[in-house]
Amino acid sequence: MKKVIFALVAGLTMSTQVFAADAGSVIPSGTAIATTTAGCSLLSEDVTINLSNNVFGAYACNVTDNIIGVATCHPTGRKGNVTVACDPTAANAPTGCTATSSTAPTVGTASVQGGLAFTASSQGGRVSGTAAANCVAGGSTVPEAQAAAEL
Repeated sequence: MKKVIFALVAGLTMSTQVFAADAGSVIPSGTAIATTTAGCSLLSEDVTINLSNNVFGAYACNVTDNIIGVATCHPTGRKGNVTVACDPTAANAPTGCTATSSTAPTVGTASVQGGLAFTASSQGGRVSGTAAANCVAGGSTVPEAQAAAEL
């Protein structure tokens, strides 16, 4: 999985175009990520990523700061519980999400199993693990990709 992330980040760093803000999207495994604003306008050419079995991922393009963030996750790749940030008022909040303060009812934490997403960005550095509330079967790592892109 780390090789896939590294390949994506390496391909994404070859960016030359800046059009508009690209909020982030799920990585369509085996389907090209386009250079349009519907894809990632920072790319100079379309990029196709093939994710491993049961791995899902997302990317986000920060055109203001010229950063592309990538996050992937395998729902059974991490055993044990981790504490993640969540919004207790959201319809898709993980089970056990509770507010951390009575003055901020939309800010909470939950303990989830298998909640580790691997993130990287075109700024360099290394692939790192981060707690992810949606690292479950059918989840999404768009928020983690956006954080990696500093959006």
